[in-house]
Amino acid sequence: MTDPPPPYPFRDFDELGLDPRLARLRAQCPVSRVRLPYGGDAWLATRYADVTTVLADPRFSRAAACRPDVPRQTEAPPVATTILDLDRPEHSRLRRIAATAFAQWRVELLRPYVRQVAAERVDALLAGPTPADLCTTVALPVPMTVLCHVLGVPLADRDRFRVWTEALLAPGAMPADRFRAIAAQLEDYLGELIAHRRRSATDDLLGVLVRATDDGATMTERELVSFGVTLLAAGFETTASHLASSTYLLLRHRRFWDLLCRSPQRVPDVVRELLRFVPLNGGSGLPRVATEDVELGGVTIRAGEAVFTSAVSANRDATVYPDPDTFDPDRRPAARHLAFGHGPHRCLGAWLSTMELEEVIGTLTARVPGLRLLDPDGVRWRTGTIVRGPLALPVHWSDDTVL
Repeated sequence: MTDPPPPYPFRDFDELGLDPRLARLRAQCPVSRVRLPYGGDAWLATRYADVTTVLADPRFSRAAACRPDVPRQTEAPPVATTILDLDRPEHSRLRRIAATAFAQWRVELLRPYVRQVAAERVDALLAGPTPADLCTTVALPVPMTVLCHVLGVPLADRDRFRVWTEALLAPGAMPADRFRAIAAQLEDYLGELIAHRRRSATDDLLGVLVRATDDGATMTERELVSFGVTLLAAGFETTASHLASSTYLLLRHRRFWDLLCRSPQRVPDVVRELLRFVPLNGGSGLPRVATEDVELGGVTIRAGEAVFTSAVSANRDATVYPDPDTFDPDRRPAARHLAFGHGPHRCLGAWLSTMELEEVIGTLTARVPGLRLLDPDGVRWRTGTIVRGPLALPVHWSDDTVL
């Protein structure tokens, strides 16, 4: 008699550690059966090679995963209107519209602005009392301010977005009706912003998308609103949480913080390794459904079966990253980390998020070399949410350690 599939997603484990089952599966059963809260059983891929295959191979469909009978984490099945839930050619059509706005060269033009925002938030941190919460003073405001600037969302509304996006990233913790109501509020708000841009053209990303839609009929109204929702939910909470988790790691393991204080040119190397090493979520990802029988990791995925991929597990694959559970800024990996996904759905905002991490960490280590965690063992972490990170990050410093 075989054991039933384990429930999935696996739990977060030991702060920034991973559930030990992921390492066992990579070694013994890299493509295995798991049981989701809704919809039954699915496959889980945990090795780098298998994860990247599922994410890039067109035989694994995102759109098909939106059927109500597909295993999933949430009570309500997704609706295939966002760019995350589409296959080619519909996905390619939407992605082309926004891709130029997130090209690396264009994102680099934003670096002075991001650096200014980071400096302003660190100034606010230092002007306040000590101890202070680094999450509310720096890690949350920087990506929200930058994203509002990019999209053209009034900064005065950022607290409303904080409530909406936080709720959308904890879907398993609320009834389906409540989840849909919150999503509708955000969609209505974005609809108002879009209507304003139709009356008065703007150069921000929403304005660009509106003009593309009106001039070439390349986006439906529903797609336009859903695209804005996706950018806000994916582009704010993820970066904010990664900033907080990364700062926690650097301050907890002091030699890495001191390395950046001595050698600021190492910030890009450290950030690249942070993106590989720091788990942004429990590893569940979004499922794909096989459109035909596919051999994967020694097993046959039958047409119609769902496959989940664990990017956090793939980022710890020893066949790609020697000594993968060690944080090593000197690492020269043979393959790119999967923090931003892989294949046609790789995160559009990867360059922007990376730059924000570089600028905030660079500003903190340059301005506050003596920054320390108030209680390294007392940091509390989020549970029951898609995005992983500290609930708060209390820090302290002395005036003689501020530059």
